[in-house]
Amino acid sequence: MSLLRRPRSSLPGKDNGQRRQNLRVVWAILGSIGLMLFGAGLYAVTLSIHDDPAMYFYVHGNGGLPSPSAFPARNGFFCEQYPFMFAKCADVNLEEFDPQVPAFGQDQVFDVWLVRSDGEFGCQAIAINVGSKHYTTPEFGWLAPLDAATPWALLSGFLVTVLATFSFARRKAWVTVPVLILPIFLALTYVSSHPFLGGC
Repeated sequence: MSLLRRPRSSLPGKDNGQRRQNLRVVWAILGSIGLMLFGAGLYAVTLSIHDDPAMYFYVHGNGGLPSPSAFPARNGFFCEQYPFMFAKCADVNLEEFDPQVPAFGQDQVFDVWLVRSDGEFGCQAIAINVGSKHYTTPEFGWLAPLDAATPWALLSGFLVTVLATFSFARRKAWVTVPVLILPIFLALTYVSSHPFLGGC
């Protein structure tokens, strides 16, 4: 009497082990994608845009103190109404704006969109709203979509990383690592790129 033997590759235990190994590879890849998404979100946080709806135009007056000025003026800059120590101010390059920004009186209030920079004030004006008119720079053209996508990149990257860690890790306690570490990274990135007391 002949005995039929099932091939070793078809043994249930081996099939289940191979399936689990394949799933671990998939979750590892998804975890890497989640970390990349979260990292992209962190980078975007350093380039986030801020809106200041009440800024005025100034030039350096006597003793280097800010002096209100008609717009535009050479070496001028935007600043909050009372440009003292902790006021927010911003460099501006008028040649970058499209369309060309017209002239305004020194009492004109500007709605200015700012981004962090390495300039004199640590902020750069990349868009200006005056009434219904909108003036932008090329930098604003690509930063605005990036800024809008930042929360989604952070949220999706966080969720995918946590889910992948939960499914991949042999000890489920490891899921607390991304749950704790990723928000700390986000907080540190935000604080380091957006200092307080008038910083951009």
